[in-house]
Amino acid sequence: MLDIVIILLISVVILAKSAQIVIDNSITLARFFRISELTVGFILISIATSLPELAVSTIASLENQTGISVGNVLGASIADIGIVLGISIFLYTIPISKKETTRVIKILIITSILPLIVLLNMGSFAGIILLIIFIIYAYSILQQKMSLDGMERIKPEKAVTSAFMFMIGILLIIGSSKYVVESAVEIATLLGISNAFIAATVISLGTTLPELAVSVFAMRSRHFSLAIGNVIGSCITNLTLILGIAAVINPLVINLFAFLNLIIFLVIMNSALIYFLHYRKNLGRNEGFVLIGIYLIFLASAILVEIRT
Repeated sequence: MLDIVIILLISVVILAKSAQIVIDNSITLARFFRISELTVGFILISIATSLPELAVSTIASLENQTGISVGNVLGASIADIGIVLGISIFLYTIPISKKETTRVIKILIITSILPLIVLLNMGSFAGIILLIIFIIYAYSILQQKMSLDGMERIKPEKAVTSAFMFMIGILLIIGSSKYVVESAVEIATLLGISNAFIAATVISLGTTLPELAVSVFAMRSRHFSLAIGNVIGSCITNLTLILGIAAVINPLVINLFAFLNLIIFLVIMNSALIYFLHYRKNLGRNEGFVLIGIYLIFLASAILVEIRT
């Protein structure tokens, strides 16, 4: 039992570190191709930081572990706002731009509705719908007018090195995620704990470490749009691209009751953030405290649900 726990912890650490390699080199490549900060936050970084979730959910789906696929995605989306954004704004205050608020709120509303598509048990068709939604989302973001001023120029040699390291990072993510899934399933089996609970807590927290690192660094550097773009972009990436791929690989026929707690807290978390964005001028310590508090309540409820089932 202890050796399996050690393997899980080591795998999660490698997963987070390898994702960080991918993120760092993604930023370098983005600068080489002259992609703006907003695009980096909403598209490139959000996808890069979601690679652990993608790898875990894809491998879990291939191994017919539906509970881990869905639990990881929903749990990570809750953690993105509750932990990643919560800690970021607890440490640093974000001025709210009313120009971007409407777009962010629309995305939050969409992420609250998306899980219902999977719960309808439409199999692979649901996955196709989610992938189409992601394509539409990505296209709309890329159509925004971007300012490219002040970006560091990257030499071609450095871009080639970054591309190589990017691929190495992806390989490490795929390898470590396989061990995360396998060890989590073994622990769940030995303890009689559901796969959904392990995925929604331990694995989802581990796979959101890259988002936390990027967002805190972005906030400290006063790149607020990158931080918000990373968090919100990761949420919609999790619920469209990642869940969509998992559903196409293996139809996600799931039990509504098993994931009801996750869906309820995802809606609560999104609603709290929508309220703050609409009625506050800044996101700061108080708002961060509330988001972190909601996440802690979610963890407590997840434990209670697990005990009762």
